[in-house]
Amino acid sequence: MNKTKEEAYTHFLNVIHKSWTWARLTEAERAAFAEMLPHYAADITGSYSQRYNAYNAMYGAFLAGIGYQPLGWREEVTPA
Repeated sequence: MNKTKEEAYTHFLNVIHKSWTWARLTEAERAAFAEMLPHYAADITGSYSQRYNAYNAMYGAFLAGIGYQPLGWREEVTPA
């Protein structure tokens, strides 16, 4: 099934809302991303893949801006 380019935005949101990183964002961080995304997403054009990749790049930049690290980021550490 081919997805239309307009479906990329909805699919992207569904995927990140189920992601490991999204679960570790604060409510304020989630709100900030949710507020920012539509403003920039409106300027993204191209195919489904191009749009989806652009949304992922924006999320990656957002995570980098709040200090994301690939390993152990915001994991709860259980005392030994």
